[in-house]
Amino acid sequence: MFIRNITYQDLDGNTQTKPFHFHLDQAELVELESEQHGGLSGFAERIAHTEDYGQLVKEFKHIVLTCYGLREGDSFIKTEDLRVRFKGSGAFSALFMEFLQDQEKLTEFINGVMPKEPVNTTGIETKSSVIPPPPMPSATVEAGRQLLEGGPA
Repeated sequence: MFIRNITYQDLDGNTQTKPFHFHLDQAELVELESEQHGGLSGFAERIAHTEDYGQLVKEFKHIVLTCYGLREGDSFIKTEDLRVRFKGSGAFSALFMEFLQDQEKLTEFINGVMPKEPVNTTGIETKSSVIPPPPMPSATVEAGRQLLEGGPA
């Protein structure tokens, strides 16, 4: 579970700071690994090597939205309606831009949402299409390299 206090401007121009919850369980991680061109590990590799910035942004949005939900007691609720509402908020935009500009925050997010128990994805079929390499903000490229090297020191 990753809880992030996000400061953003609401639609009326007021500054808001609220906590938002993000989490991936083992099943969701396996699903990302099988459906998202190599999942988080493939995404980290593409950050470091890709030139298709548009595709990376699309994948990154999908990963963030896949992780978003509301905690209710021992349950973590994720619905399409919640994702649409979050995506339409100033909080999503603020978080998204922060991750693109700050490699440490992106790395912290990825590490924070990962399941605590290791997931063995050996034998899971993944899409093999390789996205050719776009120029990325240097912070994002560095975050990808850190993820490939096993996270921050």
